[in-house]
Amino acid sequence: MRLAGWGCVGILSVLLLFCPGPVHAQPGPSKVPWTQDDARRVQQQLQAMEDEPPWMQIVHFFESWVVFFVVAMVVVGVVVVLKMGGSLWVRTSATTDLEKLAQNDPWIRDHLSRQKAGADSPTKAPSWDELTRPPNTNP
Repeated sequence: MRLAGWGCVGILSVLLLFCPGPVHAQPGPSKVPWTQDDARRVQQQLQAMEDEPPWMQIVHFFESWVVFFVVAMVVVGVVVVLKMGGSLWVRTSATTDLEKLAQNDPWIRDHLSRQKAGADSPTKAPSWDELTRPPNTNP
């Protein structure tokens, strides 16, 4: 596994050495000088933005994909924190008392109630005291 990682680093290094040059991901800025029509159009767009009601600025704000990405990351973060917090709360609030855990089992509850009532069952289940008593070490 470690050798494969170094192999990938080596291949990447070789590619970077043999393929230098700028990456052409976006076209460069236009070299055409601005005309009066371009300046007038930009001025009209700015005036239209200023004349819009304030709630439209909020609409334009939420049209951006960046906002959706940030909101998604916040929601994912909150979900992860709540999941981890809930898991921690369940683990710390769980009972460690064996008698209480045993009382949650319907089979044990049924047999303990029969034993306390004095009814003999065909298969005698040991009582809780018998189960928790340390073994007799006397010879």
